[in-house]
Amino acid sequence: MFRFLLTRTPIFSRKLIESQNAGIIRSISAVARNPEEVANVQKLIKIAIIGVPNSGKSTLINKIVNHRICPTSSKVHTTRTASRAVVNKKGAQMIFYDTPGLVTTHEIKKHHLETSFSSASRHSIQHSNIIGVVHDVSNHWTRNQLPQMVLETLKCYSHIPSFLVLNKIDMLRSKRILLELVDTLTMNCIEGVVQKDIKEPQKDGEKTSGWKKFSNIFMVSALTGDGLQDIQNFLLTRAKISPWEFADGTNTDQSSETLIQDTVRARLLDFLPQEIPYNLHTQLEYFNQTGGTIYASVQITCPSPRIEKLVCGEADGKLTQITERVSSDLVETFRLPVSITISTCTPRPQYLLKGERGDPAEAIKVQIMAMLGVHVFCTQQQQRRIHLRAGYKFNSGIQLGVSSVLAVTICAWVTKRNRVVKSLCVLKHPKSKTWKNARCGYN
Repeated sequence: MFRFLLTRTPIFSRKLIESQNAGIIRSISAVARNPEEVANVQKLIKIAIIGVPNSGKSTLINKIVNHRICPTSSKVHTTRTASRAVVNKKGAQMIFYDTPGLVTTHEIKKHHLETSFSSASRHSIQHSNIIGVVHDVSNHWTRNQLPQMVLETLKCYSHIPSFLVLNKIDMLRSKRILLELVDTLTMNCIEGVVQKDIKEPQKDGEKTSGWKKFSNIFMVSALTGDGLQDIQNFLLTRAKISPWEFADGTNTDQSSETLIQDTVRARLLDFLPQEIPYNLHTQLEYFNQTGGTIYASVQITCPSPRIEKLVCGEADGKLTQITERVSSDLVETFRLPVSITISTCTPRPQYLLKGERGDPAEAIKVQIMAMLGVHVFCTQQQQRRIHLRAGYKFNSGIQLGVSSVLAVTICAWVTKRNRVVKSLCVLKHPKSKTWKNARCGYN
């Protein structure tokens, strides 16, 4: 080969070609002597992890990357926005997209969820190379079929390869159930090929219980870490040669402030019952990292004083437990000493008078003056026409008295011609325990 190049090339460029060929030969021989250099080529793979709420997606990602990146709790809808977790192994960078649980539009309206719940998963899938479907096998009622939202998502992105993860196998007493689930959820097909000596399950009408195009199936326990090594080895074989998107040592694309707020919110979901933690709002008031220690202060806004007492507990005992748990979680996340304080507050009362946002006493004075104005400027007939009707919640938070009926006019506009007064009043019914907002009616 080299003789052919030398004979067909002019004499003045023979020396240049000889030097180039010698350099290529030396590089090839060096790689042959050091095959480890081939492994140093950067590889990249992006994985979108999808599934229904509380199926174990975030726990699975945290175990694979060996880092607490994604917030986890025992309640649903812990993950509100999509985030990325990064891990580098054997020259390949794996980027996991942690997505919110797949929900229907009816569930979004019912639970007052963000609109990003429906778009975050699709956006992550569009930027990924493979889809990982996490299915909870511990739920006896839903484990025999894939959720309809998952099937619809897989159909929309059928051109992207996918694999199935049967999670929470540690909660099954009989492992024989797993084999039946694999046949049902894959419809006895791997990558669209029907397995031999196995009958294809019958379809229930037009609805299907599984997906035929899964590339592989894994039985794991994200909580204990059992079976996760098989997923890593599978993903490493699917990685393609490509430059890394994140520098070595980067674990997530989320900021430190966001990680702190998500961790506090996740622990509130664990410690507080029912729907109470979903109505709380967390805000980071202070964040600083000095001398290798992270200092932070988070404020929890409660909708009412009653909820605030429930969050704090007796003698602030529950709030102390939440703070200690959050601190230990953040130490695992940042792997640095963390000093965090968590406080609670209730929103300031919004008085019904415009411009009166400071002193409640001043608001009461103005209301009493307006009430007197009704009796001064209105005739007796007009006063009889003004009546109070209860039925609207009074949200000012001002305790105006203990009398059975207390009417306070908020504003009065008196016209010179007919001296008609429009007013908005407050009423406490004798049998009612809450303040009511009443309107003045005119017959």
